[in-house]
Amino acid sequence: MNTDISYSITEYEGIKIIKLTGNLSNSSRLEFDRLINGLTLKYNVILNMKDISVITSGGLTSLVKVSAEARRRKKRVMIMGMREGLMKMLEVMDVLQHFTIIENIEEGVSRV
Repeated sequence: MNTDISYSITEYEGIKIIKLTGNLSNSSRLEFDRLINGLTLKYNVILNMKDISVITSGGLTSLVKVSAEARRRKKRVMIMGMREGLMKMLEVMDVLQHFTIIENIEEGVSRV
């Protein structure tokens, strides 16, 4: 993946958990889209955003698109650990309704 963002993938009770680090921006969004769209062919996904520093408008567009594509496939992309400032940005941009926000992995398991 692009140097702006790195990730690791684990699995818990059939859900893929992607721990993201860095920035979700225009330079990393194509690889991010490929990764998440590839996983949501078979799995529900939890994005651990705790270590994401910046989400640009391009990164936000990617988040909305992968979430919509997952829903079309009857899968979910859930977001966990997003920093308060980034969460506020989602509220201000009026896109929060596109996401399933969870507090922890167990809540994610219970929502699929």
